Amino acid sequence: MCGHVGIAGDLEHKDEATFKRLLLLDYFRGPDSTGVAVFNKARTETKVAKIASHPLDLFDTIKYRTSVTGSMSSVFLGHNRAATRGKVSTVNAHPFECGHIIGAHNGTLDHTSFAALEKSLGEQFDVDSEAIFKHIEKFGIEATVPLMQGAWALVWIDTSDGTI
Repeated sequence: MCGHVGIAGDLEHKDEATFKRLLLLDYFRGPDSTGVAVFNKARTETKVAKIASHPLDLFDTIKYRTSVTGSMSSVFLGHNRAATRGKVSTVNAHPFECGHIIGAHNGTLDHTSFAALEKSLGEQFDVDSEAIFKHIEKFGIEATVPLMQGAWALVWIDTSDGTI
């Protein structure tokens, strides 16, 4: 099953190294993909970097190096994916950007829950995780939770109100 890591608060440059270590340790929870979302200090902008590979490969990308900046950030949200539904690809890596919601999911919904989310949205998705965050973005968490059966833990950033 996937894994979440994160650091939030008045981040500094030293927190970048801590976050890298967390992503590396969490790799054993999800060896298929690695991704991060970074919220700036003003909580007005989010950057996402993800790859269908090991954290070390993500660290080498320009997108990661320009996103994970402790002196300019208030949240580092990380995810390592163990693919249970949908192919291993950068598109299916977490976090997902769905409008003002940027989120990561640990778990797997049962097939009826996944179908209920897709029916409610009128769309089909490769992975249940993207359907969850699209549903939260469109209908809110209160309308989404009753549709979800199975294993799940969610972490998301809401850029409309600056919350995590």
